[in-house]
Amino acid sequence: MSPYNYNSLPDGSIRLLRLMPHPDEDALIQCQLLDFPLLKSAKGTHPYEALSYVWGSTEKRRPISIEGGDLTVTANLHVALSHLRDRFVERLLWVDAICINQTDLKERERQVQSMAKVYAKATRVVVWLGEATLDSDQALEKIRAAAEKQSTQSETSETALQAILTLLQRPWFQRIWVLQEVGAARHILTICGSTEIDGYTFCLGLSTLKLSYETYPDSHSLIRSVIYLMRGAIFRSRRLTSRSAGFSLDIRPLGDLIDMYHNRQATERRDKVYALLGMSSDDPVAAGLSPNYTILWETLFRKLIKFLLCEQVSVGTWSNREIAIIEGEGCILAAVTSVKSDITLQDRQEVVVESRNALEYWGREESWASRWTLQASVTPIQEGDLICLLRGASKPTIIRLCKDYFTVIAITATPSEDIRANSTFVKWPELIQSITTFGRDFIFVWNWEESPGKSPDGGEDYASLMKSCGLKSSETEIEDESKKTTRLWNVALILEDSENYKEAAEKLQLVVKDYERTFGQKHPHTLTAMDKLVAIYKKHEQAEAEKSARAALEAKMKAKPPIQFKDAVGREFSFPFDIVCTWAGMEELIKQAFLHVDIIGRHVMDGHYDLVVSGKIVLPALWEKVVEPGMEVSMHMWPMPEAPPQGQGPSPPGGHQIGHRTREYGSSNLGPPPPPRAPRSPRPPRPPPSHNHRSPAILPPPLPPSNHRGSGEGSPEFGAAEGQRFHTQKSLQALPWMAKEIATEGRGRTASERSTRAEGMPCSVCGKTENTRRCVRCKAVAYCGEEHQKADWKTHKKSCASKEVQSGREGHVR
Repeated sequence: MSPYNYNSLPDGSIRLLRLMPHPDEDALIQCQLLDFPLLKSAKGTHPYEALSYVWGSTEKRRPISIEGGDLTVTANLHVALSHLRDRFVERLLWVDAICINQTDLKERERQVQSMAKVYAKATRVVVWLGEATLDSDQALEKIRAAAEKQSTQSETSETALQAILTLLQRPWFQRIWVLQEVGAARHILTICGSTEIDGYTFCLGLSTLKLSYETYPDSHSLIRSVIYLMRGAIFRSRRLTSRSAGFSLDIRPLGDLIDMYHNRQATERRDKVYALLGMSSDDPVAAGLSPNYTILWETLFRKLIKFLLCEQVSVGTWSNREIAIIEGEGCILAAVTSVKSDITLQDRQEVVVESRNALEYWGREESWASRWTLQASVTPIQEGDLICLLRGASKPTIIRLCKDYFTVIAITATPSEDIRANSTFVKWPELIQSITTFGRDFIFVWNWEESPGKSPDGGEDYASLMKSCGLKSSETEIEDESKKTTRLWNVALILEDSENYKEAAEKLQLVVKDYERTFGQKHPHTLTAMDKLVAIYKKHEQAEAEKSARAALEAKMKAKPPIQFKDAVGREFSFPFDIVCTWAGMEELIKQAFLHVDIIGRHVMDGHYDLVVSGKIVLPALWEKVVEPGMEVSMHMWPMPEAPPQGQGPSPPGGHQIGHRTREYGSSNLGPPPPPRAPRSPRPPRPPPSHNHRSPAILPPPLPPSNHRGSGEGSPEFGAAEGQRFHTQKSLQALPWMAKEIATEGRGRTASERSTRAEGMPCSVCGKTENTRRCVRCKAVAYCGEEHQKADWKTHKKSCASKEVQSGREGHVR
C-alpha cells in the first residue's frame, strides 16, 4: 500500500475524518478525509466530534488506511479509533494527528491558530484517557456514584479511592493542549477503554469525593485546573461570535494563563505558549507571538517576557532550558499579608496586600490595603511575597526572595479591587501611571522547570543557578565576589522598602563581611554598609515596638465590651469601644446613624444634642475621661424653637425653619381665624446648651419649659396653622411619626387644606362643572369627583407642591 499524500487545504477550511464502520474490531481501520469550510460558517456547532487525547510514544506506530493510502499513527491513537469505530454507522471526527498535515509547517501554523474554534464548533469533545486497566472501570463507577449522591469519601473504600487517584495520574491530565480542547467544548464525553461517563458527571463526582492528594502532591494543581475547565462546558453557548479570523476563547489575559499552566507538558516546547493563545484575551498578532515553528525557543521565550512586562527589561534565555533571567529597574508596591485559597470550586486565591509607602509617590504617606481575587498560579502565593512594579510595565509582578535574587511567582498579577487608603480610593491604573521613581535594581528568575510543590526559599544562589544553566564566565573570582555583594546590597534595600527589616539586616551583615574581607574595615564601602546596617537595626526596633503596641491595644480593645447607645428616636445600637472611646469616633457614628432621618437629622449634624450617662450630661471635651466599656449612653436633643404663625412675617427670636419651609402641625379644619392671643408674660430667654460653655463635666439634663403645653420631656413647641394656634407637646420618641407625616402627600395638611370647592369651574380633564374642587396652591386647576380622575388629581398635587418648594414659597397658596 502506497503512503497517503495530503491535498492542499483551502484557506479557512479544515479536514474532517470519516471513520468507516466495520463489524470486526481487529479489522484494518479505514477512513476518508473531507474538506470543510469551518471558518466561513456562521452557524453554531457542527455534526462532528473532536478528539482530545495524548499522542503517546512514536516508536510503535500502527497503520490506518485513508482512501487507499497508508498513514501511520501512534499506538494510543490507533486504540482510540478502534474503540470509537462503530460496527454499522460511520462516525465524523476531527483528529489533529490525521486532519493536519504534520509535515507541512505552514499548514500546521495556520491550523493551530484555528484549533480553539475547531473544538468550540464540535457537537461533542471526546476525551480519550486510554485503555482500560483492572481498576479503571471501578474508578469511573465510583465517580459516577458520587455524582449521583450515592456515595461520599467516607463511604468509599481505600481501594476505590486509590483507583481513582491512579486514573487521575494518566498523561492526559498533564498535557497542555487539553486545556484549550476542554475549555472550548460545549459537551464532553470521557472514555476509558469501553467505559464512558459524561464530562460534567465526572467533574461533579470528583468534587463530591474531595480526594486527598498527599501521595501525589505535584498532580493536584494539574488535575484541579483541567477539572475547573471541564465543569464549565455545559454552560457555554452553542453559538459563537469571533472578532476576526483569529478566533480565541477570550478566557483570561495571556500572562494569567502562563502563570496558571506553564508547568504542563508538551511534546514541542513552543506549544507551551501556542496552546494558550487560543484561550487568551490578548492579541497574539500584535505581540508577534503567532504560531511559528521555525522560531527558536529562546527567542520565543524572550519575546513572550517582553510582551508581558515591557521592552525595557533585559532577558536572558537558553535553548535547552525553560528558565529566564529578567533584570530591570523597579519599586516595591506592597507585601502579601494573608492568603485564602478556594481551589476546590473556583481554582482561585484571595490575596490581601498591604503597604505603608505606595502613596508616597503622590506626596502622601498613607497606609493602604487591597483584596485581590486571583486564579491559582503554578506556585501558590504565600504570605511575605512582594508586589513589584518594573519600569514600563502595566501590571505588577509577584516575587519571592531566594538567596541573592527573587523568583517570579506571578509574572503579571491583575488586581481585582481598587486601593482603599485612609482618606481616598485609588484605582490601580492611576497608581501605576503616577509612579515615576524606580530606584531599585531587580534580578528575577522565572523557572518553568521548578516543581509547584517546591519552595524556592531554600534554592541555590544566583551563581550556582548560572552554572547549572551552562553559563560560562571569564570573570575573575574577585569580580564574581563583587557582583554577589552588589546583588546582596540591592536585595537588602528592596527588603527595607517592603519593611522586612529583619531579613534586610541579615543581607547587610553579609555585605559588611564581604567588604571587610575585600577592602578592609576603614574603606568607605565598608563604612557606608555599616551605617546602613545601624539604620536598619533602628527601624527594626521601632517597627517591633509599634507592632507590640498595636497588638496590645487590639487585645485590650477586643477584651472590652461595646458601648450600648440609644438615640433620640428610640433606636438602640452597639458601638465597638475601640471606635467610640474618642469623641471624634462617637460623633462620626452618630452622624452616620442620622444621615437619612428627617427633621432632626440636620440638627444632629450641627451637634444640637447631649449625650447622657446615668441621667447626667457628658461634655465632649471630657468624653474620653468619662467613657467606659459597657456603658449605657442615651441621646437627648436640644429643644427645637417654635415656628412662626402663618402670614406673620419672619420667625421670632428662637424660631426655627426646616428646609426653608415652616413645618405646621395640628390644624384639621378651615374657618375664620381665631382672635389673636393675649401676649404671654415675658420671661428671660434661656440660651441653648453649648459644647463650648464652661460647666462641670457632668450636669443634670435641662428641664422642659414650664409654659409648654402637653407632656413629654424635652419636647419642642410647634407653631399654629392657618388661623388657629395649636400647641403640641410630644416626646422625642414621637419624632419619627412627625417625620412620616411631613413626608406624606399634602405635606401635613388635611383634605380640606389641600383643595376647596370651585362652583362653576370646569374639570381640567372632562369639563364637568359639578362637584369640582380647585387646587389651593395654583387656583388654576380643578378636578371633578369622578373615580377615573383621582390619578390626575394626585399627579397635579405632587407637581404643584414640587414647584412650590423649588420657588422658595412658604405656607399655603390661596
